[in-house]
Amino acid sequence: MPAAKGGIMRRLYRGETNIDFIGQRRKWYLASAIVVLICLASIVFRGFQFGIEFSGGNSYQVPVQPGTSLSQMRAAAENAGVQVSSSQTAGSGGASASSSAGQTSSTTARTTMKKRIAGEE
Repeated sequence: MPAAKGGIMRRLYRGETNIDFIGQRRKWYLASAIVVLICLASIVFRGFQFGIEFSGGNSYQVPVQPGTSLSQMRAAAENAGVQVSSSQTAGSGGASASSSAGQTSSTTARTTMKKRIAGEE
């Protein structure tokens, strides 16, 4: 048999390789079982952490001045009547807050947060 020429992909395409996938099936079953067990252990020990899409609530994005910290933004949101579950920076000139459902209307909260962060109030 002449030596196979070309790369591995070409040899796979033409059927010129001899890889014993079926003979190694127990090894692959074991690898798959380990991955499944790791996933199940993660679900059992960590649980699910649902985002705003599943738990409900509102998301506010407010432009902030450079140098405004997340704690200042969180305090402004809480002073506006919003119960903040998470806050983060978004890009270089914005911050966002996620709140639980049933809180202040989004327009009122956003306006109050803008004023407090800008120092107008």
